[in-house]
Amino acid sequence: PLPGFPWPDPAVPLAFVEMGPNSVEQVEGESKQNSFEGEKVLDILQAVLDAGGCKITDIGIITPYVAQVRYLRSAWQKRCRIAGGAGGGSPQKPAPGKKRKQIGQG
Repeated sequence: PLPGFPWPDPAVPLAFVEMGPNSVEQVEGESKQNSFEGEKVLDILQAVLDAGGCKITDIGIITPYVAQVRYLRSAWQKRCRIAGGAGGGSPQKPAPGKKRKQIGQG
C-alpha cells in the first residue's frame, strides 16, 4: 500500500494498472516509447508525492526502453516547470542503491 495510489490488493506487493485502448507504443530506432503510459506513470508519481507518503528520492521508475526514459524525464521536467517545481523538482539520474518504492513500466 502506498499513500496516493489506490492499491488493488494490499496483500500483494505488486500492482498492475490497466492502460486501455489509448496506449500505443511508438518505435524510436531500436527502442520504444509510449506517451500515454508515461503520462499515467507520472500521474501516479505526482499523486504519491502529493500524498506525502515518501519523497522523490525514495521512488524509482523502471522501464526497459531508453526512449521511454527520455520521454519520462522530459515530461517530468515540463510538469515541474509548469508547477513551479512541485513534485520534488526535476528528475535526476537514479542514485545507486535501493529505492523504497519502485514504479515499473514496459
